[in-house]
Amino acid sequence: MYDINNINIGESLKRYRKINRLSLAEVGAYLHKTKATISKYERNEIIPDSITLLKLCNILNIRLSNLFPINEHLDTFPFNNKLYLYYCKGKKITSFEIYIFVDNYKYKVRLYNNKFNCYLEGFMDYSKPLINIFLNSEININSSIKLSQIIINSSLLNSSNCFNCFVVELNNNSNLIVRKGITTESSIEDIKKCFSFLNTDKCNYKKGTNNDIKNLYL
Repeated sequence: MYDINNINIGESLKRYRKINRLSLAEVGAYLHKTKATISKYERNEIIPDSITLLKLCNILNIRLSNLFPINEHLDTFPFNNKLYLYYCKGKKITSFEIYIFVDNYKYKVRLYNNKFNCYLEGFMDYSKPLINIFLNSEININSSIKLSQIIINSSLLNSSNCFNCFVVELNNNSNLIVRKGITTESSIEDIKKCFSFLNTDKCNYKKGTNNDIKNLYL
């Protein structure tokens, strides 16, 4: 089933165009349409017809399911199909938007960071209360961000009403760097208030089993 209430074709088209580093004019040239028309697609002022949508999928290297994600079976999942992730890297807070959907009866995820033009995707395993997101670090425009895994404990809430999580990165020495993070269903306007909570010493682990990281929650 399609989640009609959460479909935003224009926002998705704009996001995937930027991921592919295409200009409005380049997309318009492929479709034999003006730059202004493509801009109206992205602002939802015009809804593309079915053939145009297929052509857009071709140039953006995506499937129709990327524009119209199938969300069946998500009724068992404790969140909505969009989350916000925040964690500290150095002295700055990094944020991602996490989109969750179902493809061939499996949970899939896509992460976006518009500031760094970063795009990641992977799959998710939900074994209540732990939510494990495994990411393919090779599908990443910004090679400086090498997220490997996100572990969310859906039963633990902090004072900001956000779910606690761990963010796992793989560094150049094949060590896992674990950072404290938070996830929430709504974006946090003043994330700097959470800096003291997020700014904890990172833990280094040699590459091992996922259970080694899971034990941090137990």
